[in-house]
Amino acid sequence: MKKTQSFQRIRAVKKKSARSPRKNEKTDFSKADVINEGERILESEGGSLFQEHAQRYYFALKHIHPNMEVLDCACGTGYGTKILSGKAKKVTGVDISPAAIAFCKKTYQAVNLEFQKGSANALKIRSESLDVFTSFETIEHIPHPEKLVQEARR
Repeated sequence: MKKTQSFQRIRAVKKKSARSPRKNEKTDFSKADVINEGERILESEGGSLFQEHAQRYYFALKHIHPNMEVLDCACGTGYGTKILSGKAKKVTGVDISPAAIAFCKKTYQAVNLEFQKGSANALKIRSESLDVFTSFETIEHIPHPEKLVQEARR
């Protein structure tokens, strides 16, 4: 499969998960549900791919101070959001996938950690309310990447 076809398939999967749950629709998700949505990595799987992804969060962690509020946009399975919460005053992980957010809430809990369902292109945050904005492995998966950049700037 060509790279562009793969990205289109992932976008289609993400678009399906963007709507709110309907009445009687599944809201309790398993690890398999989260992984089957596309490019998702679980901390429990470890390995070199996980380490490569986690290193990005450890790099960001060097620039975070204890009084900062952080948003991790397109947080996926939440391991990176959890890493950032080890130093920041408050960290919010946002992802468009209800399965990913349910998994994050079940797996990672701390007083300064929160997970919300939301779109990278239309974040429900006040302008200039954050100190740090992280978003890794995101821009190539969304249909309007310029909107993500606009959201990060505000």
